[in-house]
Amino acid sequence: MTSPRKLPAEGVSDGLPNPARLWAFAAIAIALTMAVLDSAIVNVALPVLAQQLQVDPATAVWAVNAYQLAITVSLRHRCSNLKRA
Repeated sequence: MTSPRKLPAEGVSDGLPNPARLWAFAAIAIALTMAVLDSAIVNVALPVLAQQLQVDPATAVWAVNAYQLAITVSLRHRCSNLKRA
């Protein structure tokens, strides 16, 4: 059986206040939109990049995957540094 959920004590807030919560949500939504847009742009440009660099398509896909992985790792590192502060 699970224990009943405890409610927070009087006067204790749960997370950010409403105006800050809205700004935090907007910042996360914009960041996610930019990440998806960035990936879409790179994938649309992939055939031209492969042709201009004279590499086979599989190599170009690996390069794009490496780029997206590097961006993800750097964002995760940045977010973990913000979490500690």
